[in-house]
Amino acid sequence: MRKGKKDKYYFIKHRGTNFAEKAKPLPDDPDSIEFLSKWREYMGLDEVFDLSFSGLIVKFQASQLWNSYEPSHKKFYKTYLNRINDMWGKLEVSAVRPLHILDAQE
Repeated sequence: MRKGKKDKYYFIKHRGTNFAEKAKPLPDDPDSIEFLSKWREYMGLDEVFDLSFSGLIVKFQASQLWNSYEPSHKKFYKTYLNRINDMWGKLEVSAVRPLHILDAQE
């Protein structure tokens, strides 16, 4: 809120250049998934990231880093990735606090 008015967010591709496009409205909450999705749409990015533990595990296992691991390392990591997925799979990573980590360790 500024001067009693709610902030409005807009996306302007190539802002500040001769190629600047018209402003496109964005959702009101910049911390929401809708805001991120709309911004990515305007940027022309097709992939929407799943920021849950399950989504990040899937992304990690599709990465070049994962592919560089030896089969024995992959087997070792899968054990713990499966445990994490079972416990917190649907949770967004940003929702986990140190207390949750300490709980899991016990």
